[in-house]
Amino acid sequence: VRNVADVTPSPDGKWVAWTETRPVMDGEKSEMLTHIWLARGDGSDRWQLTRGDKSATSPAFSPDGRFVFFASNRGGARQIFRIAVDGGEAEALTSFKGAVGTFAVSPDGKWVAFTGRETDPNDERAVKEKRDWKVADENPRNQSLYLSAVEPGLDGKRPWKRAATGPYNIGNFDWSPDSRRIAYEARPTPGADDGRKADI
Repeated sequence: VRNVADVTPSPDGKWVAWTETRPVMDGEKSEMLTHIWLARGDGSDRWQLTRGDKSATSPAFSPDGRFVFFASNRGGARQIFRIAVDGGEAEALTSFKGAVGTFAVSPDGKWVAFTGRETDPNDERAVKEKRDWKVADENPRNQSLYLSAVEPGLDGKRPWKRAATGPYNIGNFDWSPDSRRIAYEARPTPGADDGRKADI
C-alpha cells in the first residue's frame, strides 16, 4: 500500500506534484521511503521525479513552473533541493548548519525562506563525551527564520542569513506578493514552561 500526500499543482496548471510513501523491507531494514511523483495537469502522463534511499518530501513549484523544490536529508541533515520538472540531478540549495523545518519560495523565485535551528556546539560536544542527560527548560531551542538565495553568486555559493529570531519559536510564515516582506507567527518556546504568550 502506498500513501499519497502533498498534492501540489504548478502555478500554470500544467503539472501536478505529489509524494508517495511505501514501506521498504529488506533483510533487517524496515522503514518508510517517500519520493516525489509528477504528472501532467491533464493526466496524460506520470513518472517518479526523485529517487534514492533517502526520502524527498514537501514538493513546491518554482513560480515559473520549471523546477520542483523539496526537502531531503540525502546529504545528512535535512536541506532544501530543487530538480527540473523534466528530471535530471537534484541540486542542493541550502547548506544550513542545523535542522531545516518548513520552507517557501518567494513569488519572484529569487529567494527561499525556511525555519530552522542552528546546530548547538554543546550538543555535538555532549555526543562526543557520551553525555545523554538533559536539563529540562535549559536553553530552550527555538526555530528562527532564514533566507537563502535560489541562484548562486559569482563564487558559486548561496549565502543564507537570519531574517527573524528572538526568545520565541517561529511558526507559520508567508511571503508578500511583491517578495519584499515575510509575515510570520511567533509562538511560545516549545516544550518550555516559561510563561510566554504567542505574538501573532
